[in-house]
Amino acid sequence: MGYGITNDAYYPAIASAIREKAGTTQTYRPSEMAPAIEAISAGMDPIEAIATVIPSGTVSGSFSLVRNGAFGFCSSLTTVSLPACTTVGGYAFYSCVSLVSVDLPACTTVSNSAFCSCSSLATVSLPVCTTLYTYAFAYCRSLATVSLPACTYVGYSAFQNCYSLATVNLPVCTEVGNWAFGYCYSLATVSLPKCTKVGNAAFYSCTTLKSVSLPACTSVGSSAFAYCNSITSISLPACTTVGSSAFYSCKSLFSVSLPVCTSISSNAFRGCFSLTKLYLTSVTSVPALGTSAFASTPIGGYSASIGWFGSVYVPNSLVNSFKTATNWASISSRIFGV
Repeated sequence: MGYGITNDAYYPAIASAIREKAGTTQTYRPSEMAPAIEAISAGMDPIEAIATVIPSGTVSGSFSLVRNGAFGFCSSLTTVSLPACTTVGGYAFYSCVSLVSVDLPACTTVSNSAFCSCSSLATVSLPVCTTLYTYAFAYCRSLATVSLPACTYVGYSAFQNCYSLATVNLPVCTEVGNWAFGYCYSLATVSLPKCTKVGNAAFYSCTTLKSVSLPACTSVGSSAFAYCNSITSISLPACTTVGSSAFYSCKSLFSVSLPVCTSISSNAFRGCFSLTKLYLTSVTSVPALGTSAFASTPIGGYSASIGWFGSVYVPNSLVNSFKTATNWASISSRIFGV
């Protein structure tokens, strides 16, 4: 992890802080600063040591790059305003626990863990950012709103454990990585009109999530929406592949539309206690069906004892093929032509 402290405007302030903490009157070249800080803070992590003398309050300037670890652990940093910055390096603002405001109007790339664990950060606007990498904003537990109008890729665990995140604007995003929004308990609405791939556990345990719009999605990964207990219906008009346990234990899920689906993996809808309607109305052949895909659902026979059944709607021409196909045969009485 590189030190990459800041631009030239900060060097005099950093040098003054070093002299104050070290009790010297020595002058320091930029290349001498990091070793001098380590000497002051013996036994500390180098990045944390640098944070002890970084100027607090606001980071601003005209530089285009914030280097890896530049402001990590700066506990007094409250505001970042970098109008010319295009790239934020890995761990650049890691665990800046007082950071509340970020202004990066020219930033196109946010690297691994750049703002991870910034627990006071409430709002992020990145109008031209195209890529968010692993853990970019993970554990930002106060983060409520994110606007990423140009972002095409949200990486692994980018917003994982952002417990307050309620609104996400991703109009051109084409891929959501594994665990990207896992455990975002306040997330109520997801609209991803261009997204074609939702990764494994991407929205795992988003317990408040009620509305999902994925009109272009072709692939839903394993456990992608598992334990999303508030979803009542979902339409995936372009989806061909539903991964294992993709909607596991979505207890309020009542209706699912998968008109062109070709594969539903094992346990995909297991534990969806309210699932009574599955629409496969435009398929041209019988989709592959994994084991226990509808276990503990009305479609799979759950609650049959009280006369509550589910139905699978398929093209009239394929009814007989469905009723004799592997794993579909066990629910043949629930298959109806349209």
